[in-house]
Amino acid sequence: ATLQQERTRKLFEKYGLTLSENEWQPPPSAPTSVKRVEKPIRMRVRRNCHRCNTVFAGDKVCSKCEHKRCKKCPRHPSKKPKDGAAEKKPSAPPKHKDPVIITRGSRHFVRQINLMKYTCHQCETDFRPSLNTCERCEHARCPLCPKSRAKFFVPGEEEEVELLPAVKRVHKKPRQRVRWTCEACATTFVERSKKCEKCNHDRCDKCIRKPPKKVPKEPDPAVIESVQRKLAAISIS
Repeated sequence: ATLQQERTRKLFEKYGLTLSENEWQPPPSAPTSVKRVEKPIRMRVRRNCHRCNTVFAGDKVCSKCEHKRCKKCPRHPSKKPKDGAAEKKPSAPPKHKDPVIITRGSRHFVRQINLMKYTCHQCETDFRPSLNTCERCEHARCPLCPKSRAKFFVPGEEEEVELLPAVKRVHKKPRQRVRWTCEACATTFVERSKKCEKCNHDRCDKCIRKPPKKVPKEPDPAVIESVQRKLAAISIS
């Protein structure tokens, strides 16, 4: 502070000014502790074009297909809910220890469940899932009683219960996506659109198709000639 005061006095003497001791104010001392400013963490947000899956740059127009960014374009990371509450995960279905029987009219349907089946080691009778005593010999279930995995358990009479039919798997031919390229500007057509978004060219036969259409194979003339010879030989004989 003394050095600063001496410099100030010399500066005033240089320009012919006077400085009294009452007017002198020492510089404010630096704060000993600095408060930390809490700021939210910034995360880079990326958006992809929902038509060609290209990442958007600084502008809101796709550089590949010139599509304007819309609500259908996916956002990474996804937007958080406004209320700030965390999204609840779907709860897992409850595990049933006993078989579930569904009644529809006069018929009973039993759901397919994997259960443990216990067999009495004295009289070889199956235990019921809700009972630990054999209904035939009244033997209490013990470690000697063998157990096995039962796929279906039908309580009561079998005639009143009908199992759900198994669903047959349907094999379908795999579908392949067809893409068209404009023959004027070499731009890929938007799906289900017959007009180029860049040059407004209507899709024609000259536009490139990927994959190309399969051309039916023509029969080999040598094979046809050999078949005709065999037929002629059979007719002559």
